[in-house]
Amino acid sequence: TVISACTSSTQAIALAFKSISRGDTDVVLTGGTDSILNLMAYTAFGKLGVIAKSNKEIHKYCMPFDKNRTGALVGEAAGLCLMVGEEFVKKHKLSPKFEMIGYGNSLDGYKITSADPTGKGMKAVVDRAIKMSGISSSDIDYVNLHGTGTRLNDELELSSFLSVVGEEGKSISVSSTKSRHGHAIAAAGIQEFNLLCKCMENNFVPGTSNLETPVIEDGIDLPKENKEKELNIGMTNNFAFGGVNTS
Repeated sequence: TVISACTSSTQAIALAFKSISRGDTDVVLTGGTDSILNLMAYTAFGKLGVIAKSNKEIHKYCMPFDKNRTGALVGEAAGLCLMVGEEFVKKHKLSPKFEMIGYGNSLDGYKITSADPTGKGMKAVVDRAIKMSGISSSDIDYVNLHGTGTRLNDELELSSFLSVVGEEGKSISVSSTKSRHGHAIAAAGIQEFNLLCKCMENNFVPGTSNLETPVIEDGIDLPKENKEKELNIGMTNNFAFGGVNTS
């Protein structure tokens, strides 16, 4: 594992992929664990003003990608992923459920607690992940977005994603699941990676819970409700303090 706040376990997965693909190792156990359910973390995030407040009119808390969002839901998680190389798969006659085909990493170093407002780091990782994978944007079926429900992240993330995929964004389903399970910080990546795999296994797109009035409505498939869809290629994004970005 590595420590880079909200991208920690996402970067750990990417580094495991890199280690296997360049022949350093055959097998990597990768992932992470974290919790905001402690006084120090809760106080720190509270002072930053990024913890969701109750919307008294509609009685909802964390509302990713909604114009009335107020912050993130605190969470905790732990998870692991066993990654193996193709030669190891053939040698031991394994039948893996999924294949990882690419990733993108960037560091814009804009500010210790926020991303570059132009979204250049977010755009870079999505573009790099697509190019490394050797696919086109239209090949992506579903993206589990970072979608924290904070004022700083959500609109910037959606607009950055759309600027990379363009018109093809209309065919790509996107959502955030953090309004269900909360933001697990360093474990957010492994939690959402495993969730993405489970969605792909069951051809299932989770809707964004509590979404009432989307910040962006045109040019993107941002379902409010769960739906069935054939998923062959999926993507997951995480962005962290200090402008660390991984896709």
